[in-house]
Amino acid sequence: MDPAVAKQRVDETVEFVKRHKIVAILRACNPEATVARALEMAELGCRLVEITLDTVGFEDVVRELAEKLPSTCMLGVGTIMHADKVDELVAMGIDFRFCLSPINPDGFVARCHTNGIMAVPAAFTSNEMWKAHDGDGARVIKLFHASLIPPASLKGILGVGPFGAMNIMPSGGIDADAAPTWLAAGAASLGMGSKFAGKDIQLAPDDPRLPTEQEEWRTHGRAAVERLMKSLQA
Repeated sequence: MDPAVAKQRVDETVEFVKRHKIVAILRACNPEATVARALEMAELGCRLVEITLDTVGFEDVVRELAEKLPSTCMLGVGTIMHADKVDELVAMGIDFRFCLSPINPDGFVARCHTNGIMAVPAAFTSNEMWKAHDGDGARVIKLFHASLIPPASLKGILGVGPFGAMNIMPSGGIDADAAPTWLAAGAASLGMGSKFAGKDIQLAPDDPRLPTEQEEWRTHGRAAVERLMKSLQA
């Protein structure tokens, strides 16, 4: 890809993520339910959908979503553990706009950005964040696992000199109720998994827990997503 085109794509994705805030992270073992939930999240106002590599039927799921997600959404991939995986994703011919990792694999950021895909490596300490930002050139950095620290810690880090230039995406254990506090603390965006997008899609069709989790989504989860997305659009 032409370097100027690749940079423009990454720039556009960064701004899109900062504007729409919420990345719905879907990790599932039921392909049909995964596609249905991703489309439902889009209907509820979520403009960023991530499918993790360990989702059952990953390739079929992302190909179907590439066709069915509205043009107002961006599709991404999660749980990238090695930079070489980026080449495999590009070879699929799908317009992936971002890739998230729970770590910071060697060469991951450069490999993504060269292909016009926004890389989101993970970090936990201020030192790791700065290395990803200043050393690797990450435009957005995933704070993982966010449930291990309070939002005030992020606010404190971003308040120190050049750290304020970093775009941090807390992820891990964040639900709809906690999201506003993280955003108020300075998070540029949030990666939100099963506590937001529902635990039911992680269960096999024959799992005895499935009916309970499906009911939880219908009665509470869906409404919580809708409330959060409407509050961000206000």
